[in-house]
Amino acid sequence: MKLRDKARPFLLCQVVSGRTASFWLDNWTHGGDLLTITGPLGPQISGISIDASVSSVVTENGWNVSRRSRNPTLSVLRANLPDQIPDIESTEEDYFMWRNEVAAPPSHFSLPLLWRTLYPDPPPVIWASLVWFKKRIPKHAFITWLVLRNRMATRDKLRSWGLQVPAECLLCGSADETAPHLFFECRYAQEIWHGLMDGTWMNLPIKLEEMVDWFQQLRGEKRFKTITKIIFQAVIYFVWKERNGRLHSNGQKTPARVIKEIKL
Repeated sequence: MKLRDKARPFLLCQVVSGRTASFWLDNWTHGGDLLTITGPLGPQISGISIDASVSSVVTENGWNVSRRSRNPTLSVLRANLPDQIPDIESTEEDYFMWRNEVAAPPSHFSLPLLWRTLYPDPPPVIWASLVWFKKRIPKHAFITWLVLRNRMATRDKLRSWGLQVPAECLLCGSADETAPHLFFECRYAQEIWHGLMDGTWMNLPIKLEEMVDWFQQLRGEKRFKTITKIIFQAVIYFVWKERNGRLHSNGQKTPARVIKEIKL
């Protein structure tokens, strides 16, 4: 019942006899419920009870709403009432219909359609294709997604959460550990990037935003572009793995060793 205000716009009431439909609360005119259209004073100004059914407002001469009054609320109410009054003598009952979008015609209930209506997809980010592509390695893609969302638990993040940890980068020790520094600007990460690109025509930038733009503008056949994206994600994954290894153990791998692992 707490969700009825959210559900109400998706329900339409098809009036036949008018005995079941609520005059004020059901969307039987298909323009919205009349209480919302006229405002909360609608029942008081019109003299029509908040509990009234549609059939109870019907007379032999049409709708039982004052035609002479120029009250703005009554004018709005009259404008939203259909010309055709329901057949109050009908034996058929009013019935309700569902629509998965507020502006869509009635249809069968669809959870995916309703979900997209309630929670529309946000605009795609420019780096989406750099993370989510067909031949990605899932654990590499996930770490890359966190990096590009700036959600990695690097030391600057931990310190901003109030944890008492050193600020220095675990790989080079010459700058504060942030995601852009750790994965792209750190000299350790730079040796890996340059080592992988050595002997190719590709000259990678060292800034995160510039690197994303560089990969987005990369031209070539599909397989080549896929391989470069896999390399991009693999470097991020293995740099993070090495960083955590140094944090939790005494082992240290050289950039050459990490490059060999990435190639394998």
